[in-house]
Amino acid sequence: MLFSMNRVRKEKTILVADKDSDVRNDLLLSLSDDFNVVPAVSGQILRAAEGADLLIMDVAREEDLSVVRNIKVSTPSLPIICISRKNTGNFVVRAFRAGVRDFFRKPIDVDTLRGTIKNIFAAKNGTRECRNNVMITTGKFGDVSRGLTLRRLPKKEFPVSIREVLEFIEDNYNQPISLELLADKASLSLYHFSRKFKKHVGVS
Repeated sequence: MLFSMNRVRKEKTILVADKDSDVRNDLLLSLSDDFNVVPAVSGQILRAAEGADLLIMDVAREEDLSVVRNIKVSTPSLPIICISRKNTGNFVVRAFRAGVRDFFRKPIDVDTLRGTIKNIFAAKNGTRECRNNVMITTGKFGDVSRGLTLRRLPKKEFPVSIREVLEFIEDNYNQPISLELLADKASLSLYHFSRKFKKHVGVS
């Protein structure tokens, strides 16, 4: 059953598409204090997405990625957060290539998800996203005294591809991030990305 988007709305409407009713209901209950949260079922996601401000979608198969691609064609400005039990590097890369904005592995940390959602809406509203101070550590044992805080790096001096990667790391530090995924986001080979990142940021 698809609930109407025309009911009394809160500031933002989030569409939740997950076949697992327990996960779907948990998200509806957890996020409903801050957002107008609407459930959708398979086969109606594309149509329902047109009335949403953000989509949280369970993505487990290639068919799901095809739905994401179709949504991004029909509603390119709609942010999509992927939730999935699959988190292999190749699958995550394909999900981002399909157009997802973020990737959460189940079981989901709802507090982190809520923070990500607020950051996405803040960015869409033209306000600055709240970023965490993520520490890149160097040295064999990750000596914190030699760490480098991404947030304090002068990103405006970096090439666009490296700046976007740094922002992606900040936004997703609590999720599995592979070198392959970062190289793909920078549209570079693993070798060239590693060299370019080291050259401009100063750490591997």
